[in-house]
Amino acid sequence: MKYQLLFFIGYIFLTSCSKKINENDLNRDAEQLAMDLCHTQWVETKLKQVEQKIIRLQDSLNLDLADSLKADLTFKLRKAKDGLEYYTEQKSGYVKNNLEEQNKYTSGLYSDPKNYQLLKDKANELLSKMPSCVSKEY
Repeated sequence: MKYQLLFFIGYIFLTSCSKKINENDLNRDAEQLAMDLCHTQWVETKLKQVEQKIIRLQDSLNLDLADSLKADLTFKLRKAKDGLEYYTEQKSGYVKNNLEEQNKYTSGLYSDPKNYQLLKDKANELLSKMPSCVSKEY
């Protein structure tokens, strides 16, 4: 009976210790999560910009313009549609990667909801300090 009690106390101690997060691990994982979110935000803004460019080009093609100008606009429109397809594929890759990372975090070190929330809070804090998460082109 004495050994069972000792074993039980040791088991509880070990399981509670394993739930604690090393600060270095938290910072590393939060930085990775923030970068993943940053890439996703960047490609989402890029998609919106390309969609707006396509709308502007289509509106311009409806005007009465010279043939050479229409040909140039048609080329730019085709190029923008290719860009839209590219960034859509890129976004789906980022979303898939984010889900895989989330599953990895929630099934591993951050299986405790408090620890995962701590990770997300730290990642969002880092994300707010990253100015390059929004595409400024177009």
